[in-house]
Amino acid sequence: MTRGAGQMRRGLTPQERQVMDRWDSGQSIRRIARELGKPVQRVRNLIIYYDGAADRRVSDRAMIAASAQLLRAIQRERAV
Repeated sequence: MTRGAGQMRRGLTPQERQVMDRWDSGQSIRRIARELGKPVQRVRNLIIYYDGAADRRVSDRAMIAASAQLLRAIQRERAV
């Protein structure tokens, strides 16, 4: 429980606990949704509900992914 959900975790259903455990381990929302067969928006809403800072982390992850994609494109251009 590294992301601050604290006391609220005790009342989670088994499926909610699966989502939050995977989120705590660093998996992306899309990956969690795909692996559990749940809609992405449902997983996102659950994470935001139980982890109030999740919306910021989601945007941080998106920014990191975009930066990595840009870096790969620059590296490909330099290799040509």
